[in-house]
Formats: sequence, structure tokens, C-alpha cells
Amino acid sequence: TDSSIDTYGYLYQKHFNAQSTLENLVVYNDDAGGKLLFLLSYNIQSGITYYLVTTTYFPLITGLLTVVISGPAEVNITLINAPLPINSTATPASIRRLRRFRSNNQAICLSNSCYLFVLKILFLLENIA
Repeated sequence: TDSSIDTYGYLYQKHFNAQSTLENLVVYNDDAGGKLLFLLSYNIQSGITYYLVTTTYFPLITGLLTVVISGPAEVNITLINAPLPINSTATPASIRRLRRFRSNNQAICLSNSCYLFVLKILFLLENIA
């Protein structure tokens, strides 16, 4: 990623549910990309839909974010549907669960309400040798 803001990145397989943020989560990261940017590394499967969810460390922060996707084979990325933003209002129980999740330095919502930016993408791998 490339941005001037502190970002988190999450990759979900098959579908993303803003009310159950641990469901289908396959990989997440906060600062591995340096300069407070996330870096995700995951071996994707061809024909599976993935959701890339990005958010910021501090609430109500907006800005530009560039996402770079690379790998050993040619990848066709098709934007299927990307409603932005998704407003996720978490219940107290899910906030507690997210705080426990945050104990590993990761969280999606840091307050009662946060904005998640979701990109739904389908990876089709071709010419894999």
C-alpha cells in the first residue's frame, strides 16, 4: 500500500460481514509495509472471491490509498461491486470481541461506529506453470 495515513488491511475469503468481522478473515496487518501502512501476504486460490477491507487507525480520517497486488503468476482482477463506505455499528458484545482481537495489535472498529472501505475482487489465475 501507499498512503500518508495510518492504515489497517484485512483480507476475507468468499464474503465480508461488517457485523461479524472475524468471520472468513484469512489475513490482516497493521504496519508491516512500513510508514504505518499494512502489507498482506497470502497465497490466493483461483476462482475464489476475496474482499480487501481497509480502515484507518484513528477514526474519521480519510485520504488516498493505493493498493498494489503482485504475485508469481498473471492475475486478472475484476471489480465486481464496491459500495463505499460501509457504516458498521457494532454491538457491545462485538466491541468486546474486537478489543480482545485488538490485544494482538489488530482491530477493525476502535469505537462504537467506524467506516470500513471494502473492495470486492475476484482473482482468476492464468498461465500458472
